[in-house]
Amino acid sequence: MNIISVVNFFYKLVNRKVLLAGAGLVILLIFGLLYLIKPFRFSTTPLPETQIMNLPPTPKAGDFSCQQELSVCKNVLNNTIKDNWRFYRDERYNFYIKYQDPYEISHEEFIDYLGFNHYYVELGYDLSIDISDTPISKVRANLPTNFDFQKENISLEKYVKIPAEKYTALLAQELGRIEFLGYLIFEVNDLTFEIKYHGWGGGEADKAIFDEIIDSFQYHSGIFVPRSELKIMGGENYYTDINQGFTVQVPWGWTVWRSDTSDGYLTLVSNRPINKSFGVRDDSDDNSYTNVYIGHGLIFSTSGALCANTRCENAGKFLVKIKGKTYETDILDHPNGGYRFSFEVSGLTYTASFYSQPYSPMVTASFPNLGDVDIIKEILSSINY
Repeated sequence: MNIISVVNFFYKLVNRKVLLAGAGLVILLIFGLLYLIKPFRFSTTPLPETQIMNLPPTPKAGDFSCQQELSVCKNVLNNTIKDNWRFYRDERYNFYIKYQDPYEISHEEFIDYLGFNHYYVELGYDLSIDISDTPISKVRANLPTNFDFQKENISLEKYVKIPAEKYTALLAQELGRIEFLGYLIFEVNDLTFEIKYHGWGGGEADKAIFDEIIDSFQYHSGIFVPRSELKIMGGENYYTDINQGFTVQVPWGWTVWRSDTSDGYLTLVSNRPINKSFGVRDDSDDNSYTNVYIGHGLIFSTSGALCANTRCENAGKFLVKIKGKTYETDILDHPNGGYRFSFEVSGLTYTASFYSQPYSPMVTASFPNLGDVDIIKEILSSINY
């Protein structure tokens, strides 16, 4: 072994020791760091879910993601209903609904890729209302498939009775969260309403909130009666008002509307057209069309009410026979245009749940021309009960 070989041997040995020492130092630094962060990242004792989700240990009003017992969540719900509910009124479709204080309320109108029109209202992050001319069958088919929905057929009873489909589902998520998703789907005036509520962690408490929202829904406009609900007899269309117990003729090309208001039941037969683009009545001046109201909801029994407390000129007499009984009343020339008259159908009486005594429906007619008297007489003379 020469001197050069000895030098190379010791050089390699020293370098190897340096490398090993450096590697050892790196390993010690890694284990030191792991030791320091161990309580935060590798603790074998799980943190309380409320701490992981940044929720207070004791739920309070406004917190619907409580992971406590359901009874506690119900107390939270009751407090929040008492403190934080607001009413939203939609001016376009004249309905009311409760909602929790959102960060913002937004409205949007659009046409989807299938060509259906949508009027979309978003009440914060959790509640939305989509009103469209989409067939209800398509809306039903588009419900999320990853939720096991329970379906319930219900009736909305505020002001007008509307059959509706209620879909609810609970889905377990990570960290013990129970996600809730609820839909209320129904048809009004050739439109489909889809009310959606998405609870992000309250489970049964969110379900109770959804029930409260549904119970608050009030639709204050008349309900368009589709032609499928009319019966053809003797070549004419007839509508049966099951609440007031009578049948009335609906001329071809005319429409019929029903309303179960806080004042009572009401049927409207009108030649006012439907706004085909969005299924609502034409918004032009009511005096331009002939409207025949039958029921308790619109009582203009005096000339003061008929003429809005102004003086009306007498334009003649209206005479009609209903089920063999003759009714006669004055036709009043309204100062704002058109004509009106009103009388009580005393031969027809019934009892409604909101009145203890039987009463008779009123007939009120408004029309632009005296030439409309003949068609009004044809409609009223067809009333059968």
